[in-house]
Amino acid sequence: MISEIETAVLLVDLLVENYPNIPVIQTLNFRTEEEMNNFLNNKLSIIANNIRENLFHRIYLRFESFARIIAKDQGKEEYSLLETLKKLTTHLNIDSKYQDFATLLIYTRNTIHFEGYHTKASTNVDYNGVEYQFLQGKPLAFFNINFVVNLIEEIDRFVLAIINSDIISKKVFIEHISTGITNTFMD
Repeated sequence: MISEIETAVLLVDLLVENYPNIPVIQTLNFRTEEEMNNFLNNKLSIIANNIRENLFHRIYLRFESFARIIAKDQGKEEYSLLETLKKLTTHLNIDSKYQDFATLLIYTRNTIHFEGYHTKASTNVDYNGVEYQFLQGKPLAFFNINFVVNLIEEIDRFVLAIINSDIISKKVFIEHISTGITNTFMD
């Protein structure tokens, strides 16, 4: 079975490879081939960016929920997800590299949240021997489908490190973060 991540990556690859040959494109009236190519490149770029950003957001939100559930259970939840992840990795005795990964993840999410532009002071995040630049007022030069796939794979490794930590692996049950919340619905 193909996962949602693999489907999104495949869709981006198919668009990149086949966009000039999509039958509906042939029905549009362009004055020149250059006009058609500009249109296709712009549309392809918008579609690819939307797929990439939506994929990143879906995975990020699920990871954030997971991390907050574990952190709440362990009494380590903070308002800031970055501080929560740092406390959690220390408490669970997980490889400290995940603190740098958490910084990369949070900065990337915040930049995407602000229409792809880094709004805070310029900074660099070093992770796994790669320096990622977050330049104030600039889009992320490294944010492409390969980066997103690598980020998702690293999130997966981070989740497994949390689950397999000595403390969490011994837990039989962890209550969901929304347990005890009730809603009153009006007819």
